Amino acid sequence: MESFINDERIEPLPGGERRGTFGADAGRDSMQTVSGSLLSRRARAGGPEDTTADQRGREGTDDVLQSRASPTNSAGSSASTTNKAVSDDRRRKWSTEELEELMCCYFKARSGGAGYINRLEELFAARNPENPKILKFYGNTLANQARRVIKQNVISQELLNRIQKRAEGIVTTENIDHFSTPSHIEHTHIQSEESGITQIQTLRDPPSNNTQPTPTERAEEIDQLTRNIVVDENQEPIVLQFLQTLAEIKDIPIEERLFLPKAKINKSFIENLNTLNKYLPNLLVTNNSLREINDILYATAKTLIVNNNQNPYAPTIAIKPKRDPPWKKRIQIRIEKLRKELGQLIEIERGINTNRMRKIRDKLYTKHNIRSENDHKNTAEIIKQRIKALAGRIKRYEEMNTKKEQNKLFAENEHKLYRSLGSNTAKDIKIPSKENVEEFWKSILSNPQPYNAEANWIKKIETMSNEVNTVDSVEITEDQVRFALRRMHNWKSPGLDQIQNYYIKYLTNVHKYLASLFTNIVSGTEPVEEWFTTGKVILVPKNENTEDPKNWRPIACLPSMYKLLTSVLANVLYNHCHKNNIISEEQRGCRRGVRGCKDHLMVNKAILEDAHQSQKNLSMAWIDYRKAFDSVSHEWLLKLLDVYRCPPVIKRFLILAMPSWRVISEPRAVKPVARTSQ
Repeated sequence: MESFINDERIEPLPGGERRGTFGADAGRDSMQTVSGSLLSRRARAGGPEDTTADQRGREGTDDVLQSRASPTNSAGSSASTTNKAVSDDRRRKWSTEELEELMCCYFKARSGGAGYINRLEELFAARNPENPKILKFYGNTLANQARRVIKQNVISQELLNRIQKRAEGIVTTENIDHFSTPSHIEHTHIQSEESGITQIQTLRDPPSNNTQPTPTERAEEIDQLTRNIVVDENQEPIVLQFLQTLAEIKDIPIEERLFLPKAKINKSFIENLNTLNKYLPNLLVTNNSLREINDILYATAKTLIVNNNQNPYAPTIAIKPKRDPPWKKRIQIRIEKLRKELGQLIEIERGINTNRMRKIRDKLYTKHNIRSENDHKNTAEIIKQRIKALAGRIKRYEEMNTKKEQNKLFAENEHKLYRSLGSNTAKDIKIPSKENVEEFWKSILSNPQPYNAEANWIKKIETMSNEVNTVDSVEITEDQVRFALRRMHNWKSPGLDQIQNYYIKYLTNVHKYLASLFTNIVSGTEPVEEWFTTGKVILVPKNENTEDPKNWRPIACLPSMYKLLTSVLANVLYNHCHKNNIISEEQRGCRRGVRGCKDHLMVNKAILEDAHQSQKNLSMAWIDYRKAFDSVSHEWLLKLLDVYRCPPVIKRFLILAMPSWRVISEPRAVKPVARTSQ
């Protein structure tokens, strides 16, 4: 390689030609000592510490470059020195054992507070004296590698938590050899059974120093809670983590479950979902109870969320107070400073009476280079314009952010956007007392409303319905379950069980067992548990008068499994009404294939325009029933099912479920409030 500078030829760089060498190797032999010997920039892995750099071409020089390790011969060099450690100089992948060992040292070093980089380097070197990586990597490199493992989910979060807990048992580097690597602290004994399935039995005896655990033994290293769970010895780690989670939640009341955030769908999440979906039939049978299937679904969802680097959290309905973004705070601080200076200039213009004001005047005049009265007035005007410009910037940014938020909300939840546009809710929400809320809703939900069972129109409909054919089928099929799931939104707010519809929809191997479970429920062989029919009702204020309980809109969050069962029964009821022409053509509500209120609004608009153009008199009435759906009597619902000869399976389920219907009401406010239950 040659170059010319000012028509003067420059000889090739030291170390020979670099043609074909790229990246970090390019020019690595271009360093010389004062005596002229070539130095290698790259250190040889595996050599002793604090040795001099390799001198090629000359020997016996007094000028040396100190290096952490002995260097290796570079590519293209004519040196013939060979060393066994040279082969270790290439980049190598970290093994699973090395990564776990690194994370153990990393967590221990971080527990000591500031200066953990040096502690990490010393700790890793003391625990792994034979590992060539300790001669290549400094503390910063090791810390970066550990952070990459955490960020990219190279090791599961569950295993990282166990490693972190075990790292706390390491005291100093002197006794570090007495501790095993994180994966070796516990070892397991596999007891074979006739079916080829193994049962995990965790032992606390440390393994032999000469024995490396197999992947199966490492995978079976789960907590004491999973002792009684039977698994295949070759199962994947995600399955073992699922079994551990399942064992943990069995004794936890459903009301105390953690809320699972909306999953961030990615390739790894889909792969784990498919793996667990294939494994679930091993735990499911046709006679699983309602709680058992619910536990399996929640354990699956929680395992997927945790492995997706998302954290379950305690559910809350408190409204987070809106805080100003950092950019707005910075601009407001600048505006406050400018307003302060403007006020000081105005005060100086009125006259100075104190030494304090003289000091302020001298400081402002020096800062703004004010030398005359005109400069004083011009500076005050400039500050005013700056304040106005900054205030305009805040307004412009807020309008831009509002548009972005509305566009995003329109794409995600159109109905929520329309509600937010018409919302005039007061900022200071006054919560009604618990006694007033319970009294108001008990008067609606708990008191049965009387009806006239001997009305002539009821007898007329009963006579007309005698010709309606009713099929009394108790069995709920898997196709009915899947059809109902297709109409359910993935991430609707769940009920007390905290299971979103997404997991029920895409864990397809559970659908068959859900159909069998629902058949047992409607037939009466499976008892209806209390949590299954308990609704979590969120009360949202409708207007400024929030002290009155009637001005709160109830939004019910029901368990997903309950909504799925009622959706299946609703499809059965709709097919019965559609087949027998029970729903009148004029009705637009609760009909499929129509736009409901929008159709009626278009008809109303056409009638008004026709009356206006034709100069006709028009009288129109709108009837709005107060608490229409909440005030319908349960006995009246059962009576109508008989009047229209609906499938008996629906009535049987309602008779079984109605006694255990219960709601838990919580007003949505800035601060958490007490619950009320009816």
